[in-house]
Amino acid sequence: MRLKLVALLSMLVSTVAYCQTTSGSISGTVLDPQSATVANAKVSAQEHQQRFVVNMITDSSGRFVLPDLAPGTYSLTVEATGFKRLERSNIVLNANDKLTLGDIRLEVGSVTESVEVSTETVTLQTESAERGAALVGKQLENIAVNWP
Repeated sequence: MRLKLVALLSMLVSTVAYCQTTSGSISGTVLDPQSATVANAKVSAQEHQQRFVVNMITDSSGRFVLPDLAPGTYSLTVEATGFKRLERSNIVLNANDKLTLGDIRLEVGSVTESVEVSTETVTLQTESAERGAALVGKQLENIAVNWP
């Protein structure tokens, strides 16, 4: 009986582990002050702890998607010719999140000027109906384990 229980539990754990994903994505649309799209803008996301950078160029509609990002806290930089560089910091990406930053408006100016946006707001996940949450170590320690 115990052998069957162990076999069943190992199959269950391997199936759950196979279905889990850890990557997320960040997307948005780059616009000018008159709400026209900005094509070919350079979008860079830097993760703070592991210090890696992902770069992307906006499409003809000003849209960008940074897929397969590891969970972490990111800073986003947007640069385009004829506009001030825009920086957003403290973008928290959890496992399996699909964050949409919405419209990102650039200000007219030279590339040497920059606009820094620092917020602590909650970013809504509107790209999918999936919902999930990340468990931290203290939550895992407090889970009651009931064994027969």
